[in-house]
Amino acid sequence: MRVLSIVHEREAGGGVFADASAPCGHELVEWMPAEAGAPGRDGFGVAFVFGGAMHVDQDQRYGWLRAEKELPHAFLERGTPALPR
Repeated sequence: MRVLSIVHEREAGGGVFADASAPCGHELVEWMPAEAGAPGRDGFGVAFVFGGAMHVDQDQRYGWLRAEKELPHAFLERGTPALPR
């Protein structure tokens, strides 16, 4: 299964979820929204959304935040399991 891990700081990656993915045969895809565009929406069986220093309503300060919020919404609409943190 492809697992999407949305992280916001390099030192705060997927942690125990990343450690558990590989031995189970899952492909972990880490995405840092401030550094790259969103990965495709297809093919992910689960998504983890990790926190950061920013707040969800700070779109003006963090221009990439609005686009990032669209991806988890799309997953939830399709019924893809997600674990927000």
